[in-house]
Amino acid sequence: MQDDAFRFIHASDFHLEEPLCVGDDVPDALSDLLLDAPYHAAEQVFETTLAERADFLVLAGDIVDFRTAGPRAATFLIEQFRRLQQRGIAVYWAGGRVDRVSRGDWQDFLPENVHLFDCDGVECIVHDRNNQPLVEIVGRSRRGKNKAKIRELKPEHTLFSVGVAHGRWPASEVAKQQVDYLALGGEHAHMLLTEEARSAAYSGTPQGRSFEETGPHGCTIVDVSAAQSTSIRRVSTDAVRCVTVAVDGAAARDSRAVSGALEAHLDDLTESADGVDQLVTCRIDDTSARAPSGGARVAAEMLEALRKKFGSRSPAVWPVAVSWNSGPHLPASWFDEQSIRGEFLRAVREVERQSENGPDVQTLVPQWCESDGTVSGLALMDDGDRSGALRRVASMGAGLLSGQDLIDDDA
Repeated sequence: MQDDAFRFIHASDFHLEEPLCVGDDVPDALSDLLLDAPYHAAEQVFETTLAERADFLVLAGDIVDFRTAGPRAATFLIEQFRRLQQRGIAVYWAGGRVDRVSRGDWQDFLPENVHLFDCDGVECIVHDRNNQPLVEIVGRSRRGKNKAKIRELKPEHTLFSVGVAHGRWPASEVAKQQVDYLALGGEHAHMLLTEEARSAAYSGTPQGRSFEETGPHGCTIVDVSAAQSTSIRRVSTDAVRCVTVAVDGAAARDSRAVSGALEAHLDDLTESADGVDQLVTCRIDDTSARAPSGGARVAAEMLEALRKKFGSRSPAVWPVAVSWNSGPHLPASWFDEQSIRGEFLRAVREVERQSENGPDVQTLVPQWCESDGTVSGLALMDDGDRSGALRRVASMGAGLLSGQDLIDDDA
């Protein structure tokens, strides 16, 4: 057994077929970047692998859906794999949910430094350095819903072992890991699941796709010492970053003070951008439920002013939207709980989401609610005011189901 330290890169969920989904209201200067961002971010993963002089790269699935990505994706990946091949860096790729790749179909098209794990069973590959065994890679590609079982990723040697697979497993399953480092794909956010004698982590996607995936995204650098202890570092690779900023509208004296608070947040983002263009949604949380009359109009005026001030900066800090959200803040845990309150809040959130995407609000509620004109009035509201009304509904219903008065009757 070779007693050397080594380094590898853990990455997943490139989704080269999937552009960013941040709406159409972005300047022309950013439009091309939004289309190419998944490729730029993926290229940075390969750049990191080269710059860090990694021994190998582990890809834990959902790299690309070749059915929808077209020939550009295949050409791009082969070019990047060949760059690593020129430096003697191996790639170990376990297919995920969208990859739909099998070794029989693709291995002949891939450079020799790329090993694509099979779908039909777990494989154990010994990675050598200078003709000496260094580490064992244990992996299996996914086929539809048929994913690897964590306990099946079992090494055959006494070398340091890395398991690679795509999917989501309960903590009780992850606890059964047999490998020293479990490289997982299938979550777009970085998650370190265990950090004891054996580590398990989701690397996350290199590029966030929407405002549901805010903040930095990238890949994971794993250093393994000669004593076989691991050290994990994150490096950002995203070309465009989605960010949400929030200010307390209730604490501000007036809308001018709110605008000033938003400008201060965007100034901070400009200073901490690290050269990455940022798309920003601004949220004004009025926990007193006293949003100004015509909140949507006031928010639109703020958005226009912010774009005039920040829209031409480089790197870009582009305000995509400003929303004034009236009503008390509801804990996120309430939306996830398995209770009548949780079911109610999830239902209201779904109505809000669907109404923003275009369906008629009147089709989303029972017929017995239509007689008093409330639903038709809701349908006639603009997006901002309707969203505020639905949040008040959520607060009122949650209050009734919690035995609390969450709405100020004088608001």
